[in-house]
Amino acid sequence: LELRFLDIAFSALTPVADKSIHTFATDGNMFYFSTEQILRVFKQNAAFLDRAYLHSVLHCIFSHLWVGGKRDRWLWNIACDIAVEYTICQMGLDAVSIARDVELNEKFHILKKQLTQLTAEKVYRYFRVNELSSSGMEEWSNLLYKDHHVKWLGKEEAQEQMEEWLKISERVKTDLKT
Repeated sequence: LELRFLDIAFSALTPVADKSIHTFATDGNMFYFSTEQILRVFKQNAAFLDRAYLHSVLHCIFSHLWVGGKRDRWLWNIACDIAVEYTICQMGLDAVSIARDVELNEKFHILKKQLTQLTAEKVYRYFRVNELSSSGMEEWSNLLYKDHHVKWLGKEEAQEQMEEWLKISERVKTDLKT
């Protein structure tokens, strides 16, 4: 109920079991998952599954899958995950709250002092200018890890999905206003 404005977005991805991945992934059309990972995570922390799905849906809403272009892939992935996880933390939803949120919020607070907004593009530019050490990259990566970005395609390869998600994004914005 708290996320009813995302109803169309939540139903846009078709779940598909994929043995080639160890966690979750999306290409904007499918939500790929490892069956073993789903069972293991559900037993330990069911809220993480909801969080991972929301995480993937937000990547699609923010067009992260399609706008990476020629950016440094590793850095772009971290910037996208920071933007998505920051958004989730700002929602303050108990249903998707996880133990790492406290540590994440501390890191977001430090980063927010440098940037006015934590969008993927701004975070990416910030880390390009203020190089992130390999230990800093690893720390962010470990905190943020929810999904693989291996299924992400460029604008040319996924024009149809991108356009569909732009419509969904507009509908979400409209629903939020009302």
